[in-house]
Amino acid sequence: MGRLLNFIHEHHSSNHTCPSHVVSEDETKNVVGNLSFYHLNMIISGASTVLACVIIFALMMRHATRFSNPTEQIRVMRISSVVPVYSIFSFLSVCFPNGYVYFSSWPDPFEGLALYSFFLLLCEFIAPSDEQRVGLIATLKIKPSRLRRKAPPVDGLTWFKRTYYVVVQYPIVALITTVVSCITQGAGVYCLDSKEPYFAHIWITIIKNVSISFAVMAVVKFYMQLKGHMEEHRALAKLLAFKLIVGLTFAESILFTILRTASILKASSAMTYTDITIGLPTMIICIQMVPLACFFHYAYSVSPYSVMKLPLANQPRYEPVDDIAEIKMRQKYQGGPLGIYAWAQFFNPVAMAREFVFPLTLVNTAARSPEHQILTPEQQDERYEGL
Repeated sequence: MGRLLNFIHEHHSSNHTCPSHVVSEDETKNVVGNLSFYHLNMIISGASTVLACVIIFALMMRHATRFSNPTEQIRVMRISSVVPVYSIFSFLSVCFPNGYVYFSSWPDPFEGLALYSFFLLLCEFIAPSDEQRVGLIATLKIKPSRLRRKAPPVDGLTWFKRTYYVVVQYPIVALITTVVSCITQGAGVYCLDSKEPYFAHIWITIIKNVSISFAVMAVVKFYMQLKGHMEEHRALAKLLAFKLIVGLTFAESILFTILRTASILKASSAMTYTDITIGLPTMIICIQMVPLACFFHYAYSVSPYSVMKLPLANQPRYEPVDDIAEIKMRQKYQGGPLGIYAWAQFFNPVAMAREFVFPLTLVNTAARSPEHQILTPEQQDERYEGL
């Protein structure tokens, strides 16, 4: 792979070289006391990373130990994990700027898994069971977008399958672009500091941004279409919490690119080129993950899954395991001691793989069912002829 990329690069022009900058933490002027910006950044980013991880781990631990609805809460835990992933990899980028391309690429596949888990969580919210879920989706008639006003409405099952494909492509694309980023960086043809088309950076960035844009828009459209069925689940807050992570990091990358291009941000005696291009943006990511982690406690609160006080736990879809031997039939959580069973399910790769296939299998089965088949007017006349 590396030889092929080098061949393509050399074939276009032997004079194309990647602009090189010294990746160093040695400033000539300290910013606070005896601390350079690099060392101050490590302290601030490190403290923010630890705090964000502790806050999110507390939320995940609460869900694991109050495990009354495994299907939903596992997805909540997977969505929440994107916060420490961003924080840790950003902190590593601060500490080891030479590995920035590698560290900054790996949060993307985790973000893709979190987005897909969020989509599945919305699917859980719209109806209590798979049968009701499919029945609801099958009754939908989706109007075409403004660009395709003359197109006929799309039936619900077809629309759901399209939404599934658009959402599920992102974690796959993110994993591929991450691997390619690492390979091209190692081969010397990635070139973070160049937007020229003969380097890999610009193409990987475009592909990744287009992929996530389509996936996020598909999830938002899915929510907007069915939000009336999710009112009691704080679905809007959950969507906002996730979109803030994706949106802020994307907007900040554009902002810093503009500031560097306009020479508003440039190297000085207090901040090196590395501080501006890598240190400052990653420090902001680490810091903003702290309030976002706090917001996750509200958006993805464990309260709806309490067996003691909330009515949702008494409904069949939220019902935990009952201890039939007890006269009082007290409900129990299913996470086990310290949530060990929940954590085992969280890290189970087989269960994670099944989630990628299950929605499509469910819809394909429903589409073959006469009850949910979408018939043309002529087919409907034939079916009901003589009744």
